[in-house]
Amino acid sequence: MRFYQWVFILFYAVTVINYPRAGQVTTFECTSDVSREAAFYLYDLSARLLWKKEVSLQAGRTSQTGWDGYSDFNERAGNGIYLYRLIDLNSRKVIGKGKVWIINR
Repeated sequence: MRFYQWVFILFYAVTVINYPRAGQVTTFECTSDVSREAAFYLYDLSARLLWKKEVSLQAGRTSQTGWDGYSDFNERAGNGIYLYRLIDLNSRKVIGKGKVWIINR
């Protein structure tokens, strides 16, 4: 079971929502006011980078990407809170951020 949190960043006009989906995948859904290249960075609470995924955001369209609960090092994420940031790859500015709570049964 996964919990979700809605994150709205209005200053950069990017909306990021994450929610659980069947098959234990957390889906990140992004809507942007301008087209841009961005990347999700997912960290544990000790600031260790677990996962990185580049996404292409199109103006006015919703983009989705999923995280299967495994790090880029093929380690399964344990119970806890994980932090993510959505970074604009051109300006290197944070355009979205939030938390993912994982409870494995």
